[in-house]
Amino acid sequence: AASTLSAGEAARVSLARAFATRPEVLFLDEPFARLDEPTRLALTRDLAAVLPTTDATVVFVTHDRSEAAAIATRVVVLESGRIAQEGDPARLLEHPHTRAAARWAGFENILAGRLLESHAGHERVEIAPGVVLDCVGKRPDGTDVAACFRAESVALARSVDEIHGSIRNRFRARVVAVSARSGGTVIAGVAAGESGPVIAAILTAESAEALGIVAGAEVVAAIKAAAIHVVA
Repeated sequence: AASTLSAGEAARVSLARAFATRPEVLFLDEPFARLDEPTRLALTRDLAAVLPTTDATVVFVTHDRSEAAAIATRVVVLESGRIAQEGDPARLLEHPHTRAAARWAGFENILAGRLLESHAGHERVEIAPGVVLDCVGKRPDGTDVAACFRAESVALARSVDEIHGSIRNRFRARVVAVSARSGGTVIAGVAAGESGPVIAAILTAESAEALGIVAGAEVVAAIKAAAIHVVA
């Protein structure tokens, strides 16, 4: 009986019924939102396998980027009812052009700033007094921009001498928060400069202990220019 079906089984039945009518267009509005994670992941895999075998155009609404990346051939990011960016899921995940797209792609750091200079694919963005980031990419319109980068792109050290390679973006920062994450990692929030924004950095628990990453510690943060996306 239908009343004895689990939430996952009921979702599978609903999808099977929807595809059985051979629709030209199928609208799915967050069909997996109420499911537990293992069931949601399993149904996402099942739907991703079925879609190439049907001629239907499927509009799949979701707030979960992992679902969109697994299912979609094209993603449209909406903000306040308007299209913020659209395109191939893999490209949107790596190359957001707007702040909304960067949020959807999971960029932990989206820092408002002022575009100081732009020449031949090289930008300089001031995110705080005395803290200027060198960035590589396409210049956005206007001078009020945001510098977007992932927490995993931020390296922390006790001194400038410990930063190896040709990383151009190096600045002093102060640790303001530290929290444990799964997989033996921690995420640290560091304030850039004297009064700059808080930047998220991910590092292993071992590295955090070795570097003395605790609230109040003074560190040096480094970010490669190629890891920073400048968006309008």
